[in-house]
Amino acid sequence: MLENQLLIIIGLCSGILLGLSARLGRFCSLGAVEDLQNGRNYDRALMWSVAIGWAMLCVAMAIWLGFFNIEAAIYLNVVPNYTAHIMGGLSFGFGMGIAGICGFTALARIGSGNLHALYVVLIIGITSYITANGPLAKLRETYFPFKPLKNTDTIPSFAELISNGSGVPIAGVLGLFGLALIALPMLRFEFRKSTYPFWAMLVGLSIAAGWVGTMSVALISFSDISIQSHSFSLPLGDSLSYLMTSNGSASKLGLGSVLGVIIGGLLGSLIKNNFQWEMKGSKRELHHLILGAALMGFGGVISFGCSIGQGISAMAMLSYGAPVTLASMAFGAHLGLKSLLEE
Repeated sequence: MLENQLLIIIGLCSGILLGLSARLGRFCSLGAVEDLQNGRNYDRALMWSVAIGWAMLCVAMAIWLGFFNIEAAIYLNVVPNYTAHIMGGLSFGFGMGIAGICGFTALARIGSGNLHALYVVLIIGITSYITANGPLAKLRETYFPFKPLKNTDTIPSFAELISNGSGVPIAGVLGLFGLALIALPMLRFEFRKSTYPFWAMLVGLSIAAGWVGTMSVALISFSDISIQSHSFSLPLGDSLSYLMTSNGSASKLGLGSVLGVIIGGLLGSLIKNNFQWEMKGSKRELHHLILGAALMGFGGVISFGCSIGQGISAMAMLSYGAPVTLASMAFGAHLGLKSLLEE
């Protein structure tokens, strides 16, 4: 179907930019936490502010131009479950910390020939699918449910809340927040003079492309298309399922996104001339990879998104659950890194 092909192309093209940002721009959620924890600098943490800001600003422009309806976004069509956001975020973050990598970065490293990253992607994908649709699905539905939003409910977004209280349109609220998140990191001279703002901008544009792209396809399609952007927990499981069964229910944006990040990682490694098949590490490190990846697969589904899904895609909507999840992931990563040092 044409809409499926369009969604795959949107995911593929924007995913390539994400993969390039990971390999050439060093954009990494765990790297940002690790730099802060080790006291080196906070430039990579500032990249997240800029990336979120650009995603917000582009979404705001799309709303203002009539290309996007924020109420249709997948993260704003469920009632927030803060227990799930916190517990899932802590699980994902701790797993990321002990594994030394997240699903998004692992995909980019696969493109550079890192076979340990392939382990991580496979385990995250399998565990996420088990949690979403397999033996753990009943547990998830019982203790960590995300109930659909009723027609009478206010959408769970700070943008909507501020708009109702101030009279400023939602596009204006998102635009102002986006500009602030982009501008404030520029006060740091070292950050402003580096390439980090450029790569962070590409990440934000990629996330916005996912939102606006799925909305555009939905408007011309007779099928029920989920309005979403990039995330790398359940889409990894969906991609594995699709490869094995050609399951038509898998997110086509997610399929394109997963492949795009791998290709972006490959292009980045070729540009840097450092592509190399690599599989190093001790048994202890392999154990950490397996356990960490399993915790990320479980936590990413429980929290309704990974560090990219909740940390940027949902943050671009100013979803109620996004800051809670992102903070939980960052704290979990801190605990995971700390546990490694104490062994």
